[in-house]
Amino acid sequence: MPQQIGRNAPCPCGSGKKYKHCCLPKDREANRFAPELGQLAPAPSFAETQEADEPSSAWDASAPDTTPDETPAAEMDESLDEEEFWEDFWDDFKSADYEDKISLFHHTMDEGIMDGEVAFDMLTSVRDAAVEHGERVRFGELIARLRQELPAVYEEDRAYFISWEISDALVGKDEQALLVLAPDLAAVAIDNIDIVNPIFDALAYHNQLELLVQVVRAAWPGVRDSPDIMEWGVSEFASKAADFELFLALERDPTLDLENQQLLTTLEKYVEKIDRPDFRTYVSLITGRETKNWTPEDFSREEKNSPGKKNKKERDMFVSKLKLLQFEFVGYLCHEMNVPYSRAELARHDFFHYVFQRSAGELGAEKKYDKGPRRNRRSKRYQRKPANILVPSYDTLDRFLAEQFFGFLTFLPHRAVAMFSLIPDWLHFLEKKGLATAEQRKKSLDPLPGLNTALLNILGDHPEDPTLVEPLLHRRENADS
Repeated sequence: MPQQIGRNAPCPCGSGKKYKHCCLPKDREANRFAPELGQLAPAPSFAETQEADEPSSAWDASAPDTTPDETPAAEMDESLDEEEFWEDFWDDFKSADYEDKISLFHHTMDEGIMDGEVAFDMLTSVRDAAVEHGERVRFGELIARLRQELPAVYEEDRAYFISWEISDALVGKDEQALLVLAPDLAAVAIDNIDIVNPIFDALAYHNQLELLVQVVRAAWPGVRDSPDIMEWGVSEFASKAADFELFLALERDPTLDLENQQLLTTLEKYVEKIDRPDFRTYVSLITGRETKNWTPEDFSREEKNSPGKKNKKERDMFVSKLKLLQFEFVGYLCHEMNVPYSRAELARHDFFHYVFQRSAGELGAEKKYDKGPRRNRRSKRYQRKPANILVPSYDTLDRFLAEQFFGFLTFLPHRAVAMFSLIPDWLHFLEKKGLATAEQRKKSLDPLPGLNTALLNILGDHPEDPTLVEPLLHRRENADS
């Protein structure tokens, strides 16, 4: 059955708007990103959400006390007058330019007719224009006035307002504003985990570890004990929190002793029992203190249809090796490419899922392109098992990006850019480890400018964080040179 989404629920696309003001009118159209990204992926179907019809019994003759004729005329006139007022109000607001919309917001505040829905709708409309005009600070002043004068109204959609304020503070590199927002972010995390997770992604991308640690420490007791968060959601939050604590400790002291009792005690707040040997291996790999010798045969895997024990054992062995390889990749990124731990881990998480899904055939059959001009190429289907499962292919990467980051239910630009921008580093790492040849690296990189352009187009339509386009523009310039 299609998933039902409430009109006032957060839009699953991640825009920060309510569903009714975002994707609801388009719930039977094709995904807006499909022409740009995910050509092989079937267009995700939109949830068939509709408002419930009025119960027929409300107008049934057997219930005379509820018929329209029984409604006092004065009450009906008042209701009609209010309805007409708001219809005119929204007509005027929608037709107003940017400056007039801001004036109408202040006028609505002054007149004392602002409520939660009106405030959210007005601010949502002004938001995009404020970003386009480069007036994020001015937009923040609107939120500040609402918070100060109408705290109960502000509270209704506080999670959305905080997400905008954090986005603006990141773009403006306002460290003080971020610290001020930390307690509010921790407070909303408990009841708005779906809204907060993309905020964590943005903060991790920008290496805001001190802020992240402050937030997870304050939010953890509420998240852990919440009856409304699924067990896997609590586990995911705990894993992120432990990573943030560890990364911050390593940034402060790169020579940190792996048996440091204070660190272990901190981590055990989130992980009940730490496997000490696994923990030592993990930290040794991500810090570059240890490396492992690999061969291509270590990652040669073909998914079998049989659910037998042998197949499960082979899959578990593949997963174990892949995790160790990618922990080592984090160490390579941090200590040879100067990528911060938090961004490296953001990318590693999705590289792992990409390789695993590809090895299991979950990203579809792959294509092999004939040589020659792009418009004259003919694609041929070939066996699902690729020559090198670790080396990204255009088709499977295209599908993965579309489904994981830009589908109907997701909009995760920071994770997408973190992964995509580090593909050249991943390929260099594989070549250095003897797990890919120079020719395989080149063939993997050659078609990527098409995906790079698609990502630039998508991010251009959502300019919340303009810094995300910088690595993509840099890639395009290098490709053109």
